[in-house]
Amino acid sequence: MTHSEIKGNLDQQTYVKGGVQAFADGNNAKAESNVGRIDGAKVNGDLKQYTNVYGDVYTQAKGNNTYARSDVGTVEDAEIGGKLEQYTNIYGSVNTTADGNDSRAVAELGKIKNFKAGGDVYQNTSVYGDVTTYAKDGATACTAVGLMGESDC
Repeated sequence: MTHSEIKGNLDQQTYVKGGVQAFADGNNAKAESNVGRIDGAKVNGDLKQYTNVYGDVYTQAKGNNTYARSDVGTVEDAEIGGKLEQYTNIYGSVNTTADGNDSRAVAELGKIKNFKAGGDVYQNTSVYGDVTTYAKDGATACTAVGLMGESDC
């Protein structure tokens, strides 16, 4: 959901039974996976976001100047009149790999960024598996879990 205005409450529920994968392979390639993303919304009431992935999240950038990104459970650039509740659960492992000069692999899971809320804010992010981040040969790999605000990714 991007750039929407809701006069009442917003309740978003996203379920993925299987994994989430973003692969960029080859020079100047780009791949992006967005699962349970709310971007630029104005909600006069409460916002509740539930994102559940039953499988692994795998993000890989391979080759020169490649970019791969996985966003799972994201609220960004939102204005909420009431309370904000975000629940992100991953029942699997998270693997972020970048291999090649100037390549970037980014996984941000349970992210709330650039927001205003008129009520309480509650964030719960759980990963029931391993989190692995790997970079090689001038590459950058970044994994952020339960992020509120800016990251260095």
